[in-house]
Amino acid sequence: MADAIIVFDNVHKSYRDVKAVDGVSFDVAPSTCFGLLGRNGAGKSTIMRLLYRKAERDPEPRGKVSVFGFDPECNELEIKCRSGVVPQDDNLDEELNVSQNLRVFARLYGIPAKRAESRIAELLDFMELHEKARANIRELSGGMKRRLVIVRALLNEPRLLILDEPTTGLDPQVRHTIWD
Repeated sequence: MADAIIVFDNVHKSYRDVKAVDGVSFDVAPSTCFGLLGRNGAGKSTIMRLLYRKAERDPEPRGKVSVFGFDPECNELEIKCRSGVVPQDDNLDEELNVSQNLRVFARLYGIPAKRAESRIAELLDFMELHEKARANIRELSGGMKRRLVIVRALLNEPRLLILDEPTTGLDPQVRHTIWD
């Protein structure tokens, strides 16, 4: 597919003697919701890590990975600047409060301070976390931390949103809000 945002072509990834990804090929068109379904250990998270270079594909056979026309192993920052990632595990800085966590990422994305504050308020409202803006990360429940990771992924208004089990640990009402 010529205009695909994501291209995987015969991609392989092994961890020691275990093949996590074995010759996977697919394309994702623009404005598409694309999901990976499979049992635990099927390689779904590994495929997502290959997209934003948390993992590197096997050297032989090389295969091809392209995101927005960029190879993640050569153009990691170009992809990350256009993407938002919700990893499987929450990875918030527990030394900072909710707003501080988000401001750090806004700076990393080069979002001007005034726009960052507006976007942070908007997203905290959307995820029903506005009352926790000054709360320390350690004070948040598991579901609140998960929502905050989703807010962080949406902060830069990404062209690509990579979600690895985003609703794990969330109550049903919040799950529906995210799905909507």
